[in-house]
Amino acid sequence: MEENHEFDEQNFLIIADSDLRDVLDTSTCSTPLHIHATGENNNDLDNVHEYTSSEYELRGLDYIDQGQYDRSIEYFSNALKIEPNRASSLIYRGLVYNFLNRHEDAVTDSTKALVIQPQNPQALFIRGQAYLSLSRQEESFKDFNGILEMEPNKI
Repeated sequence: MEENHEFDEQNFLIIADSDLRDVLDTSTCSTPLHIHATGENNNDLDNVHEYTSSEYELRGLDYIDQGQYDRSIEYFSNALKIEPNRASSLIYRGLVYNFLNRHEDAVTDSTKALVIQPQNPQALFIRGQAYLSLSRQEESFKDFNGILEMEPNKI
């Protein structure tokens, strides 16, 4: 059964930032997910759709807007099965992990996104939030300071 989690304005701040939605790219991988995952064309699989990683990601964003965080994680994970180095899906999934108090998972995803895009302030912000929630203040401070260094005019 899917949980529908509520969130407040403070938690929603990062998703409201239009810069975060700008990390979407235009991936056009149209390989069905089951073929991509298994390497086989098995038409007997149930509920197989030919979504691109971008389409999975957009659906994941819709589920965030609806407060259906568990479902959104599924869609971001599917996008990452198609395109493992998709920084935007890692960032969004990390955001959702923070909403669900899965802060170690948020650190993992945002760190992976930073390997792909080292100058991504959204990934630093999400990881900084996760570190703060884990009482890892020094690491949190480092990430938040890194954002200020990257974007001093956005304060």
